[in-house]
Amino acid sequence: MTAVRLNTRIDPTVSTSANSATTPRLSSAIEVELQRFYGHHSGDAQLYRAKDEGKMARESADPLAMFRRRVTESGVLQDATFAEIDVEVAARIDGAVAGAKAAAPPKAEVLLQDVYISY
Repeated sequence: MTAVRLNTRIDPTVSTSANSATTPRLSSAIEVELQRFYGHHSGDAQLYRAKDEGKMARESADPLAMFRRRVTESGVLQDATFAEIDVEVAARIDGAVAGAKAAAPPKAEVLLQDVYISY
Protein backbone atom coordinates (compact mmCIF):
# COMPACT_ATOMS: atom_id res chain seq x y z
CA MET A 1 0.00 0.00 0.00
CA THR A 2 1.17 3.48 -0.84
CA ALA A 3 0.81 6.09 1.91
CA VAL A 4 1.52 9.78 1.53
CA ARG A 5 1.25 12.81 3.77
CA LEU A 6 -0.27 15.78 2.03
CA ASN A 7 0.17 19.37 3.13
CA THR A 8 0.40 21.34 -0.11
CA ARG A 9 -0.97 20.50 -3.58
CA ILE A 10 -3.74 17.93 -3.62
CA ASP A 11 -4.31 17.38 -7.37
CA PRO A 12 -1.25 15.24 -8.31
CA THR A 13 -1.45 13.21 -5.11
CA VAL A 14 -5.11 12.33 -5.57
CA SER A 15 -4.56 11.47 -9.24
CA THR A 16 -1.73 9.11 -8.35
CA SER A 17 -3.80 7.51 -5.61
CA ALA A 18 -6.82 7.12 -7.91
CA ASN A 19 -4.64 5.44 -10.53
CA SER A 20 -3.29 3.06 -7.90
CA ALA A 21 -6.82 2.22 -6.79
CA THR A 22 -7.73 1.05 -10.28
CA THR A 23 -4.78 -1.35 -10.41
CA PRO A 24 -5.58 -4.80 -9.01
CA ARG A 25 -4.17 -5.45 -5.51
CA LEU A 26 -2.91 -1.90 -5.02
CA SER A 27 -4.29 0.41 -2.39
CA SER A 28 -3.25 3.76 -1.04
CA ALA A 29 -3.86 6.10 1.84
CA ILE A 30 -3.71 9.88 1.88
CA GLU A 31 -3.14 11.75 5.13
CA VAL A 32 -4.09 15.40 4.79
CA GLU A 33 -2.69 18.07 7.09
CA LEU A 34 -4.95 21.08 7.32
CA GLN A 35 -6.00 23.93 9.52
CA ARG A 36 -9.54 24.12 10.82
CA PHE A 37 -10.97 27.61 10.59
CA TYR A 38 -13.39 27.03 13.45
CA GLY A 39 -13.70 24.76 16.49
CA HIS A 40 -15.12 21.26 16.58
CA HIS A 41 -18.61 22.60 17.32
CA SER A 42 -20.35 25.94 17.76
CA GLY A 43 -19.63 26.14 21.51
CA ASP A 44 -15.99 25.06 21.27
CA ALA A 45 -13.85 27.55 23.24
CA GLN A 46 -10.75 26.26 21.39
CA LEU A 47 -8.55 26.46 24.47
CA TYR A 48 -6.25 23.90 22.85
CA ARG A 49 -4.85 26.34 20.29
CA ALA A 50 -3.39 29.83 20.14
CA LYS A 51 -5.87 32.69 20.33
CA ASP A 52 -5.44 33.90 16.72
CA GLU A 53 -4.68 30.53 15.09
CA GLY A 54 -8.10 30.19 13.45
CA LYS A 55 -8.08 33.76 12.21
CA MET A 56 -4.58 33.35 10.78
CA ALA A 57 -5.62 30.13 9.03
CA ARG A 58 -8.63 31.87 7.46
CA GLU A 59 -6.43 34.72 6.25
CA SER A 60 -3.63 32.55 4.84
CA ALA A 61 -5.28 29.30 3.77
CA ASP A 62 -8.87 30.09 2.76
CA PRO A 63 -9.32 27.96 -0.38
CA LEU A 64 -11.82 30.38 -1.92
CA ALA A 65 -9.49 33.34 -1.44
CA MET A 66 -6.57 31.29 -2.80
CA PHE A 67 -8.60 30.29 -5.88
CA ARG A 68 -9.72 33.87 -6.46
CA ARG A 69 -6.16 35.17 -6.18
CA ARG A 70 -4.79 32.45 -8.46
CA VAL A 71 -7.30 32.95 -11.29
CA THR A 72 -7.26 36.74 -11.18
CA GLU A 73 -3.46 36.90 -11.15
CA SER A 74 -3.32 34.51 -14.11
CA GLY A 75 -5.98 36.49 -15.99
CA VAL A 76 -8.46 33.62 -16.21
CA LEU A 77 -11.15 35.65 -14.42
CA GLN A 78 -11.51 39.30 -13.54
CA ASP A 79 -12.46 40.84 -10.18
CA ALA A 80 -15.68 42.09 -11.81
CA THR A 81 -16.70 38.47 -12.50
CA PHE A 82 -16.24 37.61 -8.85
CA ALA A 83 -18.27 40.67 -7.86
CA GLU A 84 -21.14 39.42 -10.06
CA ILE A 85 -20.85 35.94 -8.53
CA ASP A 86 -20.87 37.41 -5.01
CA VAL A 87 -24.08 39.34 -5.78
CA GLU A 88 -25.76 36.24 -7.24
CA VAL A 89 -24.72 34.04 -4.30
CA ALA A 90 -25.97 36.61 -1.76
CA ALA A 91 -29.32 36.78 -3.60
CA ARG A 92 -29.65 32.98 -3.59
CA ILE A 93 -28.85 32.82 0.12
CA ASP A 94 -31.34 35.61 0.89
CA GLY A 95 -33.99 33.76 -1.16
CA ALA A 96 -33.33 30.48 0.64
CA VAL A 97 -33.51 32.16 4.06
CA ALA A 98 -36.74 33.95 3.15
CA GLY A 99 -38.22 30.67 1.89
CA ALA A 100 -37.23 28.85 5.07
CA LYS A 101 -38.72 31.60 7.26
CA ALA A 102 -41.96 31.59 5.26
CA ALA A 103 -42.32 27.80 5.30
CA ALA A 104 -44.76 26.09 7.62
CA PRO A 105 -43.16 24.42 10.65
CA PRO A 106 -42.51 20.70 10.20
CA LYS A 107 -45.02 18.23 11.55
CA ALA A 108 -44.07 16.56 14.84
CA GLU A 109 -43.87 13.09 13.27
CA VAL A 110 -41.05 14.13 10.91
CA LEU A 111 -38.88 16.02 13.40
CA LEU A 112 -36.69 13.00 14.15
CA GLN A 113 -36.58 11.63 10.60
CA ASP A 114 -33.06 11.07 9.28
CA VAL A 115 -31.53 11.95 12.65
CA TYR A 116 -29.06 9.23 13.54
CA ILE A 117 -28.25 9.57 17.20
CA SER A 118 -28.91 7.52 20.28
CA TYR A 119 -28.05 8.00 23.91
